[in-house]
Amino acid sequence: MALKPLVSIVMPSHNREKFIGEAIDSMLCQTFSDFELIIVDDGSDDNTLLEIKKFKDLRIKVLQHEVNQGNYVARNTGMAIAKGRYIAVMDSDDIALPNRLQLQVDFLNSHPKVGCVGALAEMIYENGKPFKLIRYPSSYSKLKTYLFRTMSLSHPTIIDVGGLVLPLNKGFHMVMSSTVTL
Repeated sequence: MALKPLVSIVMPSHNREKFIGEAIDSMLCQTFSDFELIIVDDGSDDNTLLEIKKFKDLRIKVLQHEVNQGNYVARNTGMAIAKGRYIAVMDSDDIALPNRLQLQVDFLNSHPKVGCVGALAEMIYENGKPFKLIRYPSSYSKLKTYLFRTMSLSHPTIIDVGGLVLPLNKGFHMVMSSTVTL
């Protein structure tokens, strides 16, 4: 990994010992490898931190809140030390497909006027079986309409150009020039 990774993945976590290992694995197995993974344990009182410490990958940085401060505070804590040009959002109970970062970085690199991309999301049961595909607007005209009503990107699929959209403050404030379906 370069001294300054191209992507910073920020993963807040609170009491996710059952899921965080698989979430971390899904990021470490990405086809794109120039990233740092910043995990913020937000005052967990289960074995989440022990699960995180099982991973010895040098790209992982672990921060810890002594008491739970909430998802957005934890994510902002991680973003405060992020070094990457791009900031990827990842939740500690989600799984990313192996080519997620590669597709998103390639797209952002070839479309410099785009500030943020997301993707479809598939909800799964704990056993890994899918039960719902969540589709979001994929054209700029539809997206700008949705932005005024609801969140228009799947949170754990977002990658952002250096803080254009993020940091988070109890919700999203998004400005985008265009979107595509990857």
